Amino acid sequence: MRNDVRMMLARALDKPTEGWDDHRGRALWTRLFSQGTTPTDSMTAGVAELATGGFLAPHRHPQAEIYYVLSGQGTVTVDGEAHAVDAGAALFIPGGSEHAIRNDAKETLRFFYVFAVDRIEDVEYTFS
Repeated sequence: MRNDVRMMLARALDKPTEGWDDHRGRALWTRLFSQGTTPTDSMTAGVAELATGGFLAPHRHPQAEIYYVLSGQGTVTVDGEAHAVDAGAALFIPGGSEHAIRNDAKETLRFFYVFAVDRIEDVEYTFS
């Protein structure tokens, strides 16, 4: 552990929103922890939102990822297998697995995501 990294509190409402509205998906997210935007290392995490009809297109990256659904309903597909998710569902997505998520409901789908990397820019997305 680096000596210059300390406990940090982050609030999503205090962070800028980023997003895609193209072939990669229709999604918004807020980085909570990511080196370069926060004085942290080892983990990158944030909250993503998919409005009705929102999605992240099938993609993969070498790093494993965790999703924890905060609210809403949707479908996560991992290596061709679809899984219905709603609030309280947690998924571990192995590194290299093709995965996608879509909002199947009228309510916004919100989920917390985590990567074991210093910064989100270290995640190399490959879209199918």
